[in-house]
Amino acid sequence: MNLFLKSFFLGIQILVLSEVFGSGITTQNLNLGANSNWRFGGGLGYSLYFTNQIDYTITTNYGNFNELIPSYFIGIYKKINTSFEVGIAARHASMLTLKSENSQGTQCDYNDVQAIIQYSFNDNIGLNNSRITWNAQIGLGAVNFRSMYFTVNTDTREILEIYSTLGYGLKRANKKDIADRKTVIVGNFGINIGLRVFQNMSVYFENSFNISTSNKMSGNLYKKSWIPPDCYVFSGVGIYFNLGNGGTDKRIDCPKF
Repeated sequence: MNLFLKSFFLGIQILVLSEVFGSGITTQNLNLGANSNWRFGGGLGYSLYFTNQIDYTITTNYGNFNELIPSYFIGIYKKINTSFEVGIAARHASMLTLKSENSQGTQCDYNDVQAIIQYSFNDNIGLNNSRITWNAQIGLGAVNFRSMYFTVNTDTREILEIYSTLGYGLKRANKKDIADRKTVIVGNFGINIGLRVFQNMSVYFENSFNISTSNKMSGNLYKKSWIPPDCYVFSGVGIYFNLGNGGTDKRIDCPKF
């Protein structure tokens, strides 16, 4: 987790410094509230498995099992023009799914950081022309995770036996188990809707389909095929605060005498 937070905030520093030094250090550059077109915020949502290890039926309140586990995210974005913005987003999330009539299950806890490019279908990426924007996004980054694969006692609705684990410290004496968490490449594409609530605050409904380069996020270390790779879907709502003036072209000039 610490590695991903450090990477995220390092990315923020790089974006800010590139903005400040790109055109020289001036009063205009340093005053982010004047003309920088940044937005920063976060929110919560849900992450769901999308692999051949699930039955595509959401299970809730089955004993202690609940597939709707809150996920948390933060992000910072910089407007490039009326159509495009770039940014960095990070998530802290958990996933769980039961399958085969709730007799088996998989679990995954993950943290990811991705660089994002967003495109506005209505040329309103900064929410300056109207109160709403419809965006497509693509991203690329890394995901760090641990996972497990287990069977369920359908009478007590509890974990019966853990088949294999990754990153849980070898809870079982199984040669398939892996002690350490794994970090792999992950990419995403998605759709989100932004709504300007106030001049300096907006709400975004974010949805993304994330494809990892691992087949172990399901926790099933007996799975031999790498196709399809393990994927997950994220959907959430975030609140963002504009660090600029909403895209107007006001300037801070030196007083004239």
